[in-house]
Amino acid sequence: MKKVRLSSRLERIASMVKDNAVLADIGTDHGFIPVKLVDEGRIQKAIACDLRSGPLERARAHIREYGLENQIETRLSDGLCEIVAGEVDTVLIAGMGGELIVRILEERKDLKEGIKEYILSPHSEWSLVRKYLWANGYSIVEEEMLCEDHKYYIILRVLPERDMREKTEIYALFGEDLIQKNHPVLREYLLKEKKKFVQILSGLEDGGEKLNQRRQEITHYISCVEEAEHEMQGNTRKFK
Repeated sequence: MKKVRLSSRLERIASMVKDNAVLADIGTDHGFIPVKLVDEGRIQKAIACDLRSGPLERARAHIREYGLENQIETRLSDGLCEIVAGEVDTVLIAGMGGELIVRILEERKDLKEGIKEYILSPHSEWSLVRKYLWANGYSIVEEEMLCEDHKYYIILRVLPERDMREKTEIYALFGEDLIQKNHPVLREYLLKEKKKFVQILSGLEDGGEKLNQRRQEITHYISCVEEAEHEMQGNTRKFK
């Protein structure tokens, strides 16, 4: 049987899941990640969940192809709704926007006590996710960032325990761990963000209240980018 091959992004997400986990993969789509992790003996078992029957059937076919029906269960589920407390110890939520990830976590806060860790990869609204986690008793213990097909992605390893350290706006926007380890992909992202928003700012004409407010918002964002760049320049912790 051929080995499961993942994209760089999915491979990086899979690498964040700890060995011997019992995994709930939310929004599993084709089930690539649980199939790879179980097939390689890295996790015990998995529950592959998706809101849509079409992707879930494709996941079932993929699971059958590798003969993993006894270790990977599929469930039609809106987020974590069909997960029973205590039956998994790791939750993976990837491939969706930050607002949806926050909703999924909020709807099943009762699961938190039995979960060892969450792996989250929001496609958008990164600061919204980070702020929600900090405000609701979670800690972000590791972050990764990569660029695939000209789009930037982050991956968060999250523990269900409160982080008492002070948080800043730039940590919400760009990631405390990424800044502190001087992550090269974040450096690249910040350079592009600064260039993009400086160009947008230079193209804005003087106008009414809404336009002036937009100008202030962009100016503030550029200052946040520069603050993050400055902190990274002074950081002695090197990315590995």
